[in-house]
Amino acid sequence: MPESVQTVRIPELPPHVGALSLDSLIPVWNAENNTTESISLQTIQSIVQSSGSGDAYDPVYVGGTLIYVVPAEKEGDDYVNIPAIKGMNFKLIRDATLLLPGTEFKILDTGGFKLMTDETGYLIAGQRFELTVFELTDGSIPGASASGSFLSQSVRNINTNKAISVDEVGKILRLRGGANSLTLSLPDGDLVPQNGIIVIESIISNTRQHKISTSSAQYIYHNNKSVDHIWIGVGETIWLQWDTDGWYMIKGEDYFRGFLKPLQGYKADINENECEGQIALRADYPRIWEEIEQAGSSLVSDALWNTASVTVGSRVYKTPYIGCFSTGDGSTTFRFPDLRDSTIAGLKNYPSTDAERYYNHSGGFQEPAVESHRHLTVVDSGQTTDDHPSTTLMSSVKSILRFWNRIPSSAKESYELAASTNEPTVARTSAYGGAKTRMQNIGLRFFMKY
Repeated sequence: MPESVQTVRIPELPPHVGALSLDSLIPVWNAENNTTESISLQTIQSIVQSSGSGDAYDPVYVGGTLIYVVPAEKEGDDYVNIPAIKGMNFKLIRDATLLLPGTEFKILDTGGFKLMTDETGYLIAGQRFELTVFELTDGSIPGASASGSFLSQSVRNINTNKAISVDEVGKILRLRGGANSLTLSLPDGDLVPQNGIIVIESIISNTRQHKISTSSAQYIYHNNKSVDHIWIGVGETIWLQWDTDGWYMIKGEDYFRGFLKPLQGYKADINENECEGQIALRADYPRIWEEIEQAGSSLVSDALWNTASVTVGSRVYKTPYIGCFSTGDGSTTFRFPDLRDSTIAGLKNYPSTDAERYYNHSGGFQEPAVESHRHLTVVDSGQTTDDHPSTTLMSSVKSILRFWNRIPSSAKESYELAASTNEPTVARTSAYGGAKTRMQNIGLRFFMKY
């Protein structure tokens, strides 16, 4: 800088005439020495940019995080002026890469930041910066409660279809749809701070399931799969966390397991329905219907489900499909399995055939039966119907009496005797037993989670 001279009063100088360039020199007052000095406009421009007193930018504010996307007119600059965060300390992330304070960037006193490295010290149009504010000049933390929670203390009640905004990240969203099924659209993740969390609950005042969908071809990850939407059931709460590649379900994933598995109990729990072969609307059970569509051979047409019997050779198989789901009317309905008055048995030889079960797939019905066997019945004193060796009258009678004593009195009938020999010609009892063969049991109802 040139040698200083005693200061003069600026109003006493003649006005400038003509154009100025960045190389033009102007006088400045050095208050420390009380001297007038010259400085170029180029130097003044650099000072202004470094101090953040240039352009101002209105950022997107999310709890304690600001999102700045470089506009085209800022390409090539090395600073961003954000007066809204004057006096705030923050960490800076550029395109998912954390920048080091003091080395790769510095915080401007007037609010904002300036890039410092030669390799990355300029802005590129479309770049995304995240400024996570962690302390104000007074030591407080914005967007957090006194306990340091990463969720704000505010909630939003939602009773209509809604696109969730970026400023609702970090809030608790309460779904109160009543008898209506709502649709929520998640915000574009590219505008959401990394690790931003949305909490969605449907604890009360809901009778239908609600759809939560993504935007910009993004995904929700849960239970080792990726989907573009999920359904939240009645009384459920889920937490979704944004990362650089999508939304991660960090709480509530158990709600999306255990479908198409019959449950037994005394009464249906929340989000469970009885399995009694009833027709249901797909719109009322969207979550389980999406699972049923993947059930393969356990999903049949409604006409097939209602098959009364199938005859193969001399054998008749009754209602072989009633344990399956059906496609209902093919567009708006479906049918639950009818598991009433039945027990569950493991399939034999699946996926091969089973001569005792007509439809050898999950849901295939099998009638009650008694295992094949024979009984000894005395015809006369010299032979039996089971081709046993000839017996004497006495031994035959003893055998009959031993069998007779094990028959309940209500089922006994008199033996028919031959008139000349008093020998028994037929040993038989009246009908005894129930409608089908069964073991002792306790009856419970079958339900299906939906």
